[in-house]
Amino acid sequence: MKKLWGLLAISVFCGALGVGGAQADEPNKIKVGVLLPLTGTFAAVAETQKQGALLAIDVVNKRGGLNMPWGKVAVEGAVDDDEAKLDVGVRRYRYLVSEGIRGVGGQTWAPLAYAINAIVSKEPMPYFPVCVMAKEGFQKGKLADSTFATAYSPWTVGYMAGTSAIKTLGKKRVFFLARSDSFGWDIRDGVNEAAKQYGGEIVGYDEVPLGTNDFTTILQKVRAAKPDVFIFAQFGADAVALLKQVNQMGLGKEMTIFNAFITNVVAKGVPAEALQGVHAMHYFYYDLSNFEDKEVAKSAQEFTELFRSKYGTPPDAYAAIAYIAYMEMFRGFEAAKSLDAKKVSEALMSGTAEFNTIKGPAAIEAYFNRPRAPRPGAPANPEPRVGKHVVTNLVIQITGDRATAQGYWQTVMSRASGTTIAGAGHYEDVLKKENGAWKFLKRAIITEPAPAPPATR
Repeated sequence: MKKLWGLLAISVFCGALGVGGAQADEPNKIKVGVLLPLTGTFAAVAETQKQGALLAIDVVNKRGGLNMPWGKVAVEGAVDDDEAKLDVGVRRYRYLVSEGIRGVGGQTWAPLAYAINAIVSKEPMPYFPVCVMAKEGFQKGKLADSTFATAYSPWTVGYMAGTSAIKTLGKKRVFFLARSDSFGWDIRDGVNEAAKQYGGEIVGYDEVPLGTNDFTTILQKVRAAKPDVFIFAQFGADAVALLKQVNQMGLGKEMTIFNAFITNVVAKGVPAEALQGVHAMHYFYYDLSNFEDKEVAKSAQEFTELFRSKYGTPPDAYAAIAYIAYMEMFRGFEAAKSLDAKKVSEALMSGTAEFNTIKGPAAIEAYFNRPRAPRPGAPANPEPRVGKHVVTNLVIQITGDRATAQGYWQTVMSRASGTTIAGAGHYEDVLKKENGAWKFLKRAIITEPAPAPPATR
């Protein structure tokens, strides 16, 4: 029996710089920005993101470049280091703009992605963060029209980690360690929501800033709380240091250790014995040879071979995210037949906003956030509204030609006066495969109380 995690909303970024005798809006070569924390806590992870982005650029150039109305257009990557610092990242973003890029992608640190999103909301620029962007950034009116977030929110990571630990593993008593920023707080809120839904109890909580390397005092508190599971939001070098110290103190013999999100390059920095018995969430794994969905397994294998041929190693999760983003960005350029930010966004959002990736089919979520005509006979509402039916955290379990699926839904209504959750619950589905197509045998729609608004910090 295999598990297939639903792929969430994805997209990309773009840029242009005229060269030679071509006119500015019809160049034969363009620059696209790759802005990542190439030094510091996230350096190893950022390196794989850079590799994924540059591989996508190679793929496009090897086919002759972008297929634009005025001819083939070569792509050049302009790489810079944001150091995972707000002031440095914003300054270097503006430098890339001054160098002629027409779009930018990158970021590993969620707060910087949110800051750049705020800039492009006022100064339109195609922007495609390839990190786990803050949940607040996805709220109506806060995500810039030209921002396309490649992955998902930290809240989703926390909710899935909490659900796995509490519901699947049966670990009810939770100690949670956050990072003192939007990434850590969003994961905390997701874990709390899972605990509330599945009967878990948060028996301890603490948070530490990015760059912490001594967790001794924290781990003594964890031990004293006697939890069933220790879930933490640390990532990159912070996670490496924490996992080493967890192993040195022998906490894995007293409780389940659960790293909310990990990647291959992070795990490589941890001694093998310190990883024994550790649970973690992951976005992409390069070897899906036994995966039930053969098309997804084939796509992953093709990407892995492509990545290995260039870099000599298998791709990491963040390399996959960046590659998907940049390939989708290039599709946006060609679909728009233009390098203009507004036209690229409109092209990506047109039709069903669906596309294929190395992880299978995907769709841009904001496609479902369009105004709907009022129902016949419905009372008039003085405020224009946008309704959205959001389905997240999909888990599909396949056994032969049968499958079960679970997914959480919310009905979100947005008006000028604010955004409200009109309903919430989850689906429980049973499906059967007939003649190569999956069909519903049963769908149970369970309505639950709408979650309370997140606390403001």
